[in-house]
Amino acid sequence: MARKRSKPGARKKRRPLTPRRVKFVKQLVLGKSLAEAARKSGYTKHRANQAGHQALEQIRKAAPELLAEHGLTDDVLIDNYLLPLMNAEKTEFFPYTQRGQRKLLTVNVVDWRARDDGLEKAMKIRGLYVKEAENTGPQFSVVIINGDNRPPWSQMKRAMQPAEAAPLPGDPAP
Repeated sequence: MARKRSKPGARKKRRPLTPRRVKFVKQLVLGKSLAEAARKSGYTKHRANQAGHQALEQIRKAAPELLAEHGLTDDVLIDNYLLPLMNAEKTEFFPYTQRGQRKLLTVNVVDWRARDDGLEKAMKIRGLYVKEAENTGPQFSVVIINGDNRPPWSQMKRAMQPAEAAPLPGDPAP
């Protein structure tokens, strides 16, 4: 039996997230690691980290369609949310006294924190953020000692032996 071919440009119908994937996402939101979230949501315990990674990739593939379905296309996100963040300003208030009267000076200044947060979010969404390397275990250094620069071993041994002290006056003779 021949498979039906979809028309070019036709959109595939998005399948909703499975209950297990919904539970997985909720565990991630609670701050669980990939492996822990996968185990708690019913994925295999044997390779929980790999199962969690694969589930997350499947969710990421479905995310753009899900966002677009709710009116959050790339253009809408950029125009309505990212650009206002990138042009954010805040009002600073400065009290001062003039001719005995207290007044308040208001000045609009650039809100660098909001702009930085907006840029960071945009980079994360686009996948342009480099993740910090996870701890791969104990850190150690290798030191190579060149034997040409060391004194002879016999001299080192003599230098490490305690020196004989002269007897103090009044000490019994050995």
